[in-house]
Amino acid sequence: MSFEFILFVCIILCLIGITFLKNKKNLVILFLFVLSLFFGMWRYIISLPINNIDQIQYYNGQNVVLEGIINKNPGRGIKSQQLEIENININNKNINGKLLVATDLYPKFNYGDRLRLKCSLEEPSDFEGFSYQRYLARYNLYSICFYPKIDALETDQGNVFYAQVFKIKNKLQNIINRSLEEPEAGLLSAMILGEKKAINEDLRVIFSCTGLSHIIAISGMHISILSFLLIIFLVEIGFSRKCAYWVVLFLLFVYIVLIGAPASAVRAGFMGAMVGFAFLIGRIGKAMNVLLFTAFVLLMINPKLLRDDIGFQLSFLAISGIIIFYPIIEKYSAGFNFLKYKPIRDILNMTVCAQILTWPFIVYYFSFFSIVSIISNLLVLWALPAIIVFSMFALLLSWILPFFSILLFVPVYFLLKYIVVVASVLEKIPFVCPSLNQVNIFYFLSYYFLLLIFYLKIKKSRKGFF
Repeated sequence: MSFEFILFVCIILCLIGITFLKNKKNLVILFLFVLSLFFGMWRYIISLPINNIDQIQYYNGQNVVLEGIINKNPGRGIKSQQLEIENININNKNINGKLLVATDLYPKFNYGDRLRLKCSLEEPSDFEGFSYQRYLARYNLYSICFYPKIDALETDQGNVFYAQVFKIKNKLQNIINRSLEEPEAGLLSAMILGEKKAINEDLRVIFSCTGLSHIIAISGMHISILSFLLIIFLVEIGFSRKCAYWVVLFLLFVYIVLIGAPASAVRAGFMGAMVGFAFLIGRIGKAMNVLLFTAFVLLMINPKLLRDDIGFQLSFLAISGIIIFYPIIEKYSAGFNFLKYKPIRDILNMTVCAQILTWPFIVYYFSFFSIVSIISNLLVLWALPAIIVFSMFALLLSWILPFFSILLFVPVYFLLKYIVVVASVLEKIPFVCPSLNQVNIFYFLSYYFLLLIFYLKIKKSRKGFF
């Protein structure tokens, strides 16, 4: 008897229990909790790959000659590029699954290229305490190939729409590279276009040690800030909130597509759109329910997100922080004279709220308890909304007026330079980045316990606050 069948039977028993005990609220809640647990386990198990001759991972450990098509924009770093291959054919047999290929930076390949590769397929292996296998599994990648012999066979074999989208993204990347020097160009490419591989390793280490690695990944915080900025701008120039919401929804869709629709941005955009809709129809109190439903749908599609996807965790927590704490922060911040201008206050409040629930995870995943992480974030986070605004305008205007691109990026350059200088100075403080393999679970429990007490105390002291 398989474990999947046992879980299926448990799910049926829970449903029967809920049906017969529907008048006993406490027992129904208990059965719903157990049902969710069993259902989640069942969904995760059936999402795991089946290792048979029709799957690419079946050939791990073998030298093969295969043909396939690049199915997404290649990720290009300083010295190498990564290709994701699909529609694979081995020995004239169509094979299911995807293959991740690491190869030299040149010659450069593009989305839609059909390639012939001669390589040794390998199963992803973990290294230095990092579960690389689980990291790739969330994208359904179970086979990798390092520096194979590659022959280009054909071009333009992919989807026409995505091909044009990736050409636009590459154009934006070229504008950034032409207008800024390194490391600022690589930093902006990561923050705006999701090209994290463009950042050199030294700067990546500095950001990790100072607790700033989270700002170089397009996540729920970035999407939330961008959405909020657009809504504020549209409302200030005369749009109604309803009209502003739909305009922002369209612009977010365009932006996410333009940057190549990275999974983190798609999830964050979907979550933000659903929660924004709850606010739009006046059901603010139900916004968390909408967010939970959105998370449920995403986990049904890909259950690996909950355990293995940092972006999903941070997106969910960032938007949850905005829903829960924005009314509190807004109420108290209104008393400061330097925050009298509401758009500026809204931007700062939203940025702070997006950090409240994500903080322990940021520390855990990106800095392993950086001593100066709180200071570095306080010094840097205010600049993030400004960078997003100025860089968006600079990219659009540089597309139209390329001769003025360097001048248009001057404000962005100084803001990025400020972040790099702050991180570099703080990183030189002795013992700023202790070598810890993990953060004790007590750290998480203590932080959220204190946060819960604070929230309940504020809510009780200001009855009717929400």
